[in-house]
This record gives sequence, C-alpha cells and structure tokens, in this order.
Amino acid sequence: MTENISQAISEKKIAFFKWKQNGRPPDPNNPFTIKKKITTSSLRKQCRVEAALHRIQERQKIIDARYNDPALFYSLIKKQRGKLSRFIEELTVDEEIFQSPVNVMKGWNKHFGDLAKKSNNNSFDTKYLNSIEKEATHIIKMCKDKYKHQEITTGEIKKAVSKLNTNKAEDFYGFAEHFIHGSESLLQHLQQLLNVCFKFCFIPDLLKIGTLFPVFKNKGDIKNAKNYRGITITPTYSKIIENILKGRENPKIIISQNPLQKGFTEGTSPLICELFIEEFERESKYLKLPVYIALLDGKSFFDVVVHANLIRRFGGRVGNINCCAPKCADDVTLVSNNPLELQTMINIALDFSKREGYLLQPTKSVVIPVKTCRKFYEIEDGFWKLNGKNMPIVPNASHIGIQKSDKDSADTTVNENIKKARRAMYSLMGTGLPSKTSISLIRIYILPILTYGLELLLPKGKILYNISIQYKKWIKQILSLNSNVADSAVYTLSGLLPIEAEIHVKAINLFGKISRAKCDSIEWRLAERQLQIKPHNSHS
Repeated sequence: MTENISQAISEKKIAFFKWKQNGRPPDPNNPFTIKKKITTSSLRKQCRVEAALHRIQERQKIIDARYNDPALFYSLIKKQRGKLSRFIEELTVDEEIFQSPVNVMKGWNKHFGDLAKKSNNNSFDTKYLNSIEKEATHIIKMCKDKYKHQEITTGEIKKAVSKLNTNKAEDFYGFAEHFIHGSESLLQHLQQLLNVCFKFCFIPDLLKIGTLFPVFKNKGDIKNAKNYRGITITPTYSKIIENILKGRENPKIIISQNPLQKGFTEGTSPLICELFIEEFERESKYLKLPVYIALLDGKSFFDVVVHANLIRRFGGRVGNINCCAPKCADDVTLVSNNPLELQTMINIALDFSKREGYLLQPTKSVVIPVKTCRKFYEIEDGFWKLNGKNMPIVPNASHIGIQKSDKDSADTTVNENIKKARRAMYSLMGTGLPSKTSISLIRIYILPILTYGLELLLPKGKILYNISIQYKKWIKQILSLNSNVADSAVYTLSGLLPIEAEIHVKAINLFGKISRAKCDSIEWRLAERQLQIKPHNSHS
C-alpha cells in the first residue's frame, strides 16, 4: 500500500465517522455527506492511479528485459499472459462428485491412485500378462546374477548434475538447484552414495517419493479429473540417477526401438509422423488410390503401462520397416488404401492393447476417409469397429496438432492456426506495449503457432494468400500503418520475413533434420526414394 492510498483511506474513515456522528444525514447537499463522497472518490482515484503506474512499470520491465535479460523477458511475458482460475470446489471422478476442498483432495487421491494401480480389465489377456510377469521376473533374476558393478565416474556425476533443470520447483525434500551450486566435496559424497546404491542394486523408497500436481489440459470440463494430466516432481537425487542411467542405456535402447515411434526420441520430431502420412497421401493421390486413416489413442497409456512387458521387449523390434502405423508417444495412426485392410490393422492394434494391458480410447479413436481420387467409395457408419463398437467416421480430426481433413488438411490447419495465433496475441499484447516489443513477441511466440505443421503441408494458392493477408494485417495494426501500405514497406519496417519465406525456412530445417538422420531410418529412406523416383513437378 502506497502513502497516497494510506492517506486517502484515513481521510475517508474520518469523513465517514463525522457523517455517522451527525446522524447519517440523507440530504445530498449536507456538508458531511459531500465530504464523505469526495473522500470516497479520492480513494478510488488513487487506487486507479496506482494500478496504472503498476502496469506502466511492468511494461517498462518487459521493454528493458527484451534487450538486457532474455530469461526475465520470457518470465514477464508468461506472467502477463496470466492464467484462468484453476481453483475448483467440485471434482468429478468416474461419475462420482467430490465437493469442498477436503473432498476434492480425496477425489484427486482416488483418481491418481487408480491410475497407479495395476489395471485388471476383463478384456485383457490375463493368461498372457501372467506369463509375461513370470518371464520378466526370470529376466531380472538373470540380470542380477550376471551383474557386474561399473563404478560411476566423476565425469558422469558432473554431466548428470549439469543436465538438471534450473528455475524449477523444489522437490519433496526442498531441494532444487543445490547440487548444481554445490562444491566438489558434495559431488564426491554423492558419487560414493550412488556407487553403493548401484553396487547393491538398491534404490531406497525415500527417493521414490514425488509431489504430484494435476495440470489442466486446456480442453474439456475443468471439473472432470480426466481432463487433467498428473505432473510429478521427483527428488533431485533421483533425477541424477536417471541422467546417469540415460547416458549409459539410451544408446542401447534406441537400437531396439520401433523406427515408427517418434515420441520421446532425441534428435527427431513428432512431425515426422505426419510426414509419413502426408507422403502416403500424396503417393496414393499420384497412383489414384483412396486413403483411409484411423487415429487411435491409448487411454492413460503411460500411467497404466505394464512395465514387465517393456522389460521383456528390450532388444526386439516391433513391426516391419514401413509407414503403415506411425506413432508419437501414445498416439497411433493406421493408414491403408483398403478399408478391409484397415479393419484388420485396427483388430491387430486392439489385440495388442489387450495383451499389453492398456485400453484404446473409443471416444478419441476415429476414421478419416481421405478423398485422394475420383473412384472413391462412400463408407457407411458402422463399417469399422473397435472392440465391437462403431468407430466414428469424421471429416476432420486433430493429429499431433495438425488438422487432418478428408479434403484439404492444409486449409483446415491454416484456419485453426490463425485462431490459435489470434488468441495468443490477445493474451500477450496488453495496451501500451511499444511496436518493437510487440514485433519481438510475434517473432518469438506468434509465428511458431501460426506456421505450426505448415512445413509439411506447404499451403499454396488461396490458402497461402489467406494466412499471408492475416499476418500482414496484424503487423500493420501493431505498426499503426494504413491497410494500403506496400508489403515491402511492412516487412522492411518490421524486420520480419513474409509468411511464405517463414514456411520455406521451416521446410529447409526439416529437410536438414531428415538428411542428418541415420541412413536406415524411415524418414531418410523415404526422402532418398522420393528424390530418386519423383520428378521436379511432383507434390512430394
């Protein structure tokens, strides 16, 4: 509270006290009533002035941080965007309603507790799962018998500590960046403790305690627990162990990983999954064949996954080298030119989920018949089934942020990107920001949203014209330019590239990632084939 506001409050209280002592006169012309109104108005004025000064100071911090401190700049922008209220007094968990703060906490406990428990769905292949658990137990016993302790080196400790994230929340024990700023003696003691843990193949339960935060997915009912993602802050000590094990084991795991899995893989991008689908669509269009796409989603896959199955599958490969089922984390896409063949693939995916102990979301699993040729047969509802239930046939659906459509995915994706970019601009740019700072916000925050996925779809003609018009309109509004100002002047004053150039830059970067990939990866082999076979006027 400032001195001016404090003085205004004091004057208002004195005026109110005198007005009350004189019998609360109702006459508006009474001097005590007038004095009370004047002091109230003065207090409100001082509050508005202080609020305005605070906004000006915050904007000035953003302007100064843009040049001097990028980390502070991003922090201030995040603060300015704000958040909608996430406080709820009612929570729905499996159709059971929990009310009041205490009961809501019990609801969270039930929801995430059920996810942590072993799922015993009647549709699962329990005989197979039991045999896998026995096999996994046998594998663990063999590994322990043959285990030879490899001492953790000082270099491994330092590298693992250097990979810890900074400016993050503290863990259950109150540690955050203490190991990063600790002395050499701390790292030496840490090295000794970890070597003892590794030598006896034992991790204390104290290091497995985490703090779980439910984070809203920004879609669906805010009161439904299914629309929240559980984020757990694990102990910093455990993160160091994880970083050491990653450095040792990741190179071995990558060799046996399914080449169609592009989630959680270093050096690749989830958009590569969409590349496989786009190339399949374009190839089918060239061959005049229909395309059918089934989008399957695993229900809480990484919460209910059977870890014994993962242990058993180390060293094996799943599927053949093809692009019939590109995967990004728990999202699986099945593509085929034959509707009957697609149903067979859906049945295989369903059977696999039962054996591996997870469920496929019936509400999020849909089929999109893409019209890539004239000889296209309309498929009636109910043709494709998932576990005996009809799979919805939809004209468009979202796949890793890209709007897949039965006619033109580029058009639907561009329209959706424009909506998202507009919402981001409204949340980022408050009144009074200088044009230079606003242009920086466009370059850093808005352009990635506006051009997301377009390096694959490569919009042309009217679609490219629409997004370009919207992009130039925003720049002109920020720079206070007339609508008839030449495009060259707009881009010269703003220092930004045309939207087509931004898309081309992203496309070149994507091609660079593909060309630097391993020669036996699907994306590299696909690029090699298309470059050797397709003519220059190809849509590939």
